[in-house]
Amino acid sequence: MRKCRIISGDVSQDDLGLSPEDRLLLQDEVNFIYHSAASTRFDDCVKTAVCFNTRSTKLLLDLAHQCKNLEVFVHLSTAYAFPEEKVLYEKVYKPSVDVHHVLAVVNRGREEECEAYGYRDDCPNTYIFSKTLAEQLVVEQMDTLPVIITRPSVVCPTFREPLPGWGNNLQGPMGLFVGARKGIIRCMYMKGDCYVDFGMTPWEEIIEMGKDIIYNDVPFNGVVWYPGGPIKKSRFVHNVCFFLFQVLPAIFIDALLIVLGYKPILCQIQKRIYKSSEVFEYYTTKAWNFSNLKADELRARQNKIEREKYQTDDEGVDVREYFKKGCYQ
Repeated sequence: MRKCRIISGDVSQDDLGLSPEDRLLLQDEVNFIYHSAASTRFDDCVKTAVCFNTRSTKLLLDLAHQCKNLEVFVHLSTAYAFPEEKVLYEKVYKPSVDVHHVLAVVNRGREEECEAYGYRDDCPNTYIFSKTLAEQLVVEQMDTLPVIITRPSVVCPTFREPLPGWGNNLQGPMGLFVGARKGIIRCMYMKGDCYVDFGMTPWEEIIEMGKDIIYNDVPFNGVVWYPGGPIKKSRFVHNVCFFLFQVLPAIFIDALLIVLGYKPILCQIQKRIYKSSEVFEYYTTKAWNFSNLKADELRARQNKIEREKYQTDDEGVDVREYFKKGCYQ
């Protein structure tokens, strides 16, 4: 820890929010840059997403050029950066729009121009759009900087460190998992035969596994309704069930809370759930396939101790036990 020093900064600001003194320190001392700072919200406006995820990458690459002892620049992208690909290979892809043109539009600050980029067939949300553009910036520097692009998939609770099952937020699938176990979410639109990229486990199996964990191992406190409800493979049936089993009960309970002199909360929660599920269903209604040949080659070079200490595959992982520990945390 004596080698660690915290430096104040903000990737959304000019010059990364660094003071001149701290910038000089980084230029003289830094050997490795891991760029993982980002806004992971799917509903950011285009301008916000591009500022946090795309422009920040350009600013960090500019800083990397000034670092005297840089050995590697690791850019954390996403495995969903090019969702139109049936199989995502470990190679460079070209986005459908030019990143420099988008940055120029964002820098001009015209909201209507920015938002015109937010509705594209090849990008279901602004997060993917901005991360796709960021990759283009990194690719452009491959001849002048030692850069690496990594593409992790869904960020789930930790496997071992700092605690098994630890997570710092309820964004993504764990938020829906907790909502379902609390009885607030009664239905979900997804294709049951589509699978989670964690061990290629079908969504239907994950849902049934979650029910079994809650019923038999980790019952939740503060449950609004007994957990249950199957997944819906029809959007129409899902919408009907959402109204009958989530909206109507929320209206009834909120009305009761108002009568008793309390603040209504469930209708607002259901609005947020509906908005989140609309975004999430894009990922649960299609199968995602990734080629990991290069990652497998790197794993093959690890010795036994390295494989145990830095496990990067699902070998020997008990999926049920993993989710069970996630419920505890």
